[in-house]
Amino acid sequence: MSAAAAEPGRHSVNGPWLIRGLLLTCAALAAVSLIPLGQETGNDANSWLVWANQLGHGHGINFSVGPSWKPVPVLPLALVSALSGSVAAYAWLWLVRFCALATSVILFDLIRRDWGNVGGAVAALLPLAISPWVTTAISGMSEPVLVAAAAAAALADRDNRPRLALALGVLVGLIRPEAWLLVLIWLGWRLHKGENRRAIILQGAGATALWLTAWFALPALLGGGALQASNRSGELLANGASLSGMFGQWLRVLPPVAWILIPAGIAAVGLRRKTQGGMVGIALLTAAAIWLIEITLLKALGIEQAISRYALPAGIALCALGGISASCLLLSTATTAGASSSWLRPLAISLVALLTVASLVSGWGPSRDSWNNAIVFQNSSNRELSALNKAGGIKTLGGCLPFATSGYPSHARILARRVGVPLQAIGATAPPVGKAITLTSTNPAVGYQPPSPEGVPAPLAQVGDWTVTYYGPPSGC
Repeated sequence: MSAAAAEPGRHSVNGPWLIRGLLLTCAALAAVSLIPLGQETGNDANSWLVWANQLGHGHGINFSVGPSWKPVPVLPLALVSALSGSVAAYAWLWLVRFCALATSVILFDLIRRDWGNVGGAVAALLPLAISPWVTTAISGMSEPVLVAAAAAAALADRDNRPRLALALGVLVGLIRPEAWLLVLIWLGWRLHKGENRRAIILQGAGATALWLTAWFALPALLGGGALQASNRSGELLANGASLSGMFGQWLRVLPPVAWILIPAGIAAVGLRRKTQGGMVGIALLTAAAIWLIEITLLKALGIEQAISRYALPAGIALCALGGISASCLLLSTATTAGASSSWLRPLAISLVALLTVASLVSGWGPSRDSWNNAIVFQNSSNRELSALNKAGGIKTLGGCLPFATSGYPSHARILARRVGVPLQAIGATAPPVGKAITLTSTNPAVGYQPPSPEGVPAPLAQVGDWTVTYYGPPSGC
């Protein structure tokens, strides 16, 4: 095999300006996406923003309602929420969508360095075919930030920038604790290579101390208990998939067509394991395997749910291997094609393009449905908020808290965030006697309807399908 063929990355575009331009484009697209859909629609995302707003204004957190504690995004958003809760909500949603797009750019840059532009392009496109990935970006979940930071850490390590890689790894560990083991293994690998032993041990100890403080000490200080995160996950396990069904759920994270590319990528990194590109591929494959083993064990131990988005970091890493596979397919035709077989390379290009496009097409329908559903939910939330404001708003009706709302918990979380009240202030039921407010929708798609409290109902306002009703004495709230 020729030297040029052995190193397909030599034919890559050497373009730091290209990467910067692509990242700026991602930032612009993320900002534009806020125009039609500028509200977080994920329950967890709205809950984190409510907690951040409470912390930002010097209040404690009631952990009796809501998801598991996460140091990131809650702590950074608390600083922004001290200035404006609305700005914090827009900033977080922009960041999530930017990171979802930027992940593709980072994968392109990571893979093209050693495997060529075609491999980088395929690695960049495949995540866009993953419906749960797109859904997390639409709804404001934390996975895009986690994966973008992890991919950037891998790129920094490949470029021999260990301090930046460590900082990004610590950030990932503040989003999900499964990352701790990966970061510590990476530090151990650096020790194995003979790097500064004392510095690496201090880095590992410092990172571990920060993680333990952020994940356990802080929620305990805030009133939720040191094990708040695992306790909340344990309470929700009944809603998760069984251990056997979990594997099928995680395998479906990637479109079936994409799986055709991945085995060849695994074989390629094995054959080139002593090269820079092979080491990058092995690192990605190892990280994906460790991540899946961790979340499987956590599910088996009853600590964590089996949710498809939990497998996304591994799925995105496998997308990179799909890009490596595409590159090797083209490389093999370039080294074997002669005058009598010049049709092999066009055939390989067509096959790679077909598999990539087929993956994108298979993910388009579910991703489009996620977007449309989010728009419908946002519009419903807008009508609910308009009805509440028409009835006098939270300042006038606050004496009747907690409110009950249709569509619990989704409508409760977003309404609590938008009106600036704790999560427990808007729930599934209102006080059965005394003064009470319900917000109900006649749209059956909204789902859950709260029971009516005692007393004569007095409708206060109606906007579209949403009605605000008061129950209680004539004196009002």
